[in-house]
Amino acid sequence: MFASVQAQMVLVFDTNLDDGTTVTLPLDGTVNVTVDWGDGNTEAVTTTGLKEHTYATEGEYTVQINGTLTTFGINNWPNLKLKRLTSFGEIGITNLNYAFKSATNLIEIPATLPPNVTNIHGTFVENSTFNLDITNWDVSHVTDFDVVFLGANSFNQDISGWDVSNGIGFAYMFSGASSFNQNISNWNMGSADNLYGMFWGAYSFKQNLAAWNVSNVTNTGNMFNSVNLLTENYDAILVGWSQQSLNSGLNFHGGNSKYSCVGEAARNQIINNFGWTITDGGLQADNVAPVIDDLTLPDLHAECEVTSLTAPTATDNCAGSIIGTHNVTFPITTLTVITWTYDDGNGNSNSQVQYVAIDDVTAPLADNSTLADVTAECEITSLTAPTATDNCAGSITATHNATLP
Repeated sequence: MFASVQAQMVLVFDTNLDDGTTVTLPLDGTVNVTVDWGDGNTEAVTTTGLKEHTYATEGEYTVQINGTLTTFGINNWPNLKLKRLTSFGEIGITNLNYAFKSATNLIEIPATLPPNVTNIHGTFVENSTFNLDITNWDVSHVTDFDVVFLGANSFNQDISGWDVSNGIGFAYMFSGASSFNQNISNWNMGSADNLYGMFWGAYSFKQNLAAWNVSNVTNTGNMFNSVNLLTENYDAILVGWSQQSLNSGLNFHGGNSKYSCVGEAARNQIINNFGWTITDGGLQADNVAPVIDDLTLPDLHAECEVTSLTAPTATDNCAGSIIGTHNVTFPITTLTVITWTYDDGNGNSNSQVQYVAIDDVTAPLADNSTLADVTAECEITSLTAPTATDNCAGSITATHNATLP
């Protein structure tokens, strides 16, 4: 008698999906199982290897495995006839090494993973059609994530919630997974050792991995080879990683990604402080103009003249704070439009205007408020002009309305 359905591993094979009526099970590790082939035949199996069964006629068959099996998967096992895996059962699986490699006719897989799985090395490698929902797989015990999605060029499921904190090997994990571009920025990579080729050829991947803890990583070779990260995300990675205590002497491949002036200092810090060799797309030309800090400058008013100005500022992505320069000559004594210019030194500039109004509303003040009467017996042929002092013009000599003599 078999145990409950829930305790069994359940697979569905369709012999019409490939030549012949023979199906294969990849049994490895500890093997002590009974296989119900779904055609009235059962078989006890205690040896590792590829276990074949040939059906009398073409059709779809449900295969149930009961007992103890620690590893389901052997590299290059013939699995094109595998259509569904409806349950992993409770048979002790800890290793899914190459379990569904190239299983391109697989249309169903359990939403949950057996709780003690530690190895998903190559589980979906070269499975070009795989894009099933494995969002809720509990991978918290997994240490080997190497090549798990290598060549799975249709895969783009949200696995941002995966707990990869025990993961050590991530080599080639998404290599060739050309559709994958999920936000996995919050993954806990503190145990990671090998990131070689992790995203090599994952052409769609653009994410920001600045928060990844890569302090224990010893291999970053070809990590992003052929990938073109967004410049702001590549900058963030360089800045974030430069602030960690990194292992020395690593070769890091940033693919075709370009860094800007924002990431340049951090990149140099990684090279100089940790001896990394970094290959990437090089420095992105700065084509960002300074951003004006105060878009509306107040009008300036004076009665006489303006002899100095308080320069406004702008903020540049590379140069930081830039003090504006102007186009006027001092003193300013008439209505004037000032043009303030902000130049970042990289061919990018911005400008704004400010108005100066000169309006003298203060009358001159007479130096002598009471002038003496002028008397003569016959005529007056000349006058001594009095003066006044003006706030703008200074000393002013009065003019008169008399006709002399």
